[in-house]
Amino acid sequence: MNMVEKKIYSISPGYLPHFKPMFKNYVQFGGGADSQRYVKGRYFSNVYEMYVFAFFLGLKKEKPFEITDDDILVKFWEVENWKPQEIRDHLIASSIARTDIDLFSLQDLDERELTAEIGKLKNTIEKYANGGLKIIATLIEEDPDSAEQDVFFIGMLS
Repeated sequence: MNMVEKKIYSISPGYLPHFKPMFKNYVQFGGGADSQRYVKGRYFSNVYEMYVFAFFLGLKKEKPFEITDDDILVKFWEVENWKPQEIRDHLIASSIARTDIDLFSLQDLDERELTAEIGKLKNTIEKYANGGLKIIATLIEEDPDSAEQDVFFIGMLS
């Protein structure tokens, strides 16, 4: 793995703190078998699974949520730990497509410049994920009963 890949896979994206209760409601915390997440009313086994879902939802609906320098984000696991690898890599490729970044020049940049360019990619991931989280939060707020339905998240994909 070269330096560019290492930097990309070491991205630890974040979400706005006001979305944290939503993660607590829909994500399995503290381990447990996949079969138990449904018993406990959880749709996702890991925070990153809901984050990835939110990213692609925000991307599909073209709803980036602008993150400012003043925003303090809740960080979690680095991208390199997300599974399955194919979905993680698709998220990265989709982010690169939406980021003003010159892939060919990345290999020639010094450490500081490379970090700044990868920061743009991280910002794109965070914008679309937080945009997707905003969509989910709005749907829950508008119709809390629908959020209890088994197909709540699946319905967002149509």
